[in-house]
Amino acid sequence: MCSADPSDSDRAASAVAAAQDEVVQLCSELIRFESVNTGDPTTIGDGDAMQAAAEELEMEGVVAKRLDSTYQPGRRSDAWRKVKTVHGQELVVGGWLPGAGRLGGRMGSLLVGYYEDGTLHYGGRVGSGLDERKRSVLEAKLAPLARDTSPFAKVPRLPDPHWVEPALVVEVGFQNWTSAGILRAPRYRGLRDDKDASEVVREIR
Repeated sequence: MCSADPSDSDRAASAVAAAQDEVVQLCSELIRFESVNTGDPTTIGDGDAMQAAAEELEMEGVVAKRLDSTYQPGRRSDAWRKVKTVHGQELVVGGWLPGAGRLGGRMGSLLVGYYEDGTLHYGGRVGSGLDERKRSVLEAKLAPLARDTSPFAKVPRLPDPHWVEPALVVEVGFQNWTSAGILRAPRYRGLRDDKDASEVVREIR
């Protein structure tokens, strides 16, 4: 007949108790954190404060609903709105990709990046937010900056990239950064003639 060593049983019981204490502590911290930072998850009014809290916590956004709307089972209602958080910062243009279709041969998207320890890091491509006027202005500014090699330290495989000297700075709105350091849902906002390219760094981690 075999029996467990009492010391083994004691150690197992202690491990279980410690794990339970840790779970309780984590739950307490989560409740405290949520109440301090976001309050009641359902809030009437004060949407600006909720949006600001979502941005501070780097959340994807908030969901809003019309107060006078009714529950409509089995269908999507336009009474609900998802309001995404949007960040923005200056980025350096290091090249561009040609467009397709009617934009064949013209600039389709910008290749942007930021400096870290004196090295230009690739941050992604920006095509949204470019209308005909903005595209023409950017093409005129980038044409004399053309170069043969990439100014980025590392860059993924890209279809027919056109490289430029990293001198032009643009303002870009985006949702957040991916774990690989690439912009998520970027959108062109405009030129930043007041900013020197060498001063552009990644502002949000």
